[in-house]
Amino acid sequence: MNDLFFFLRQGWKNIWNMRAVWLFSALPVFNSLIRLLLSRQQTEPLLILLSLLGNILTLILLITGAIGVPYIAYCFSNGKPATSRDALSAVGEFGVRIILSGCLGILVIAPCLLLALGLSLDTSTQPPELLNRFFILALPVSLLNAMFYFPLFEFFAKDARIQQSIRESWNLFTSHFRVLAVLGILFTGVYRVIYAAAGFLTVLLQSGFDVPALRTLNFVNPSASLRGNLLFLFINGAMQMILTVWTASIFALAYLKYRKK
Repeated sequence: MNDLFFFLRQGWKNIWNMRAVWLFSALPVFNSLIRLLLSRQQTEPLLILLSLLGNILTLILLITGAIGVPYIAYCFSNGKPATSRDALSAVGEFGVRIILSGCLGILVIAPCLLLALGLSLDTSTQPPELLNRFFILALPVSLLNAMFYFPLFEFFAKDARIQQSIRESWNLFTSHFRVLAVLGILFTGVYRVIYAAAGFLTVLLQSGFDVPALRTLNFVNPSASLRGNLLFLFINGAMQMILTVWTASIFALAYLKYRKK
């Protein structure tokens, strides 16, 4: 497991030297803020149009962040730091292929997610409890987290086609399954802890540190309890920004090291 500790340690060091990456890692926060502003029911035609345009903007922000962060992390780990302009160029160059490969990935894991959803269903279960069960039962999918990043790195490194990038990524993933699977589970666990901690801090701060108020918090899915809460959005967003960059940096290091073997 020497590789595991190396990736964690070096990845953490790297993220503080990639200045351009923080702009892209912040895009999901802006995305959530826009979605929050658009969540109110709109009835006037102009407001409906603005809402539609806002939803398109959130999709663009989501895609840009999902490509920009791994691209900058890959370039930095490869000894060729990239600027924000370089990352935006990569979004334009690789965006279509990455979206299509992502759709294929969703189709592959869909049976697992449907199984988790089916096991979660219960006629007596309320929506919040249903989501809690689904999140828990879907955790095994986190074993495949590396397969989100590796096809992207294949595009960046070789300008590969979709089929080629998926095949090469899968071969690399299975060849080093133990370390990569542990990393996937680890970061999914950290994500859930951060998610719960953001809800914990939000409730405490807004209740004047009234500990009994924590009984109202859904720790598995804090958004169910704090829907539309701006403080929760920013606390969770700030912590997730760091985790997103760290995760991308670690998998970039893993890809570059294992690709050379």
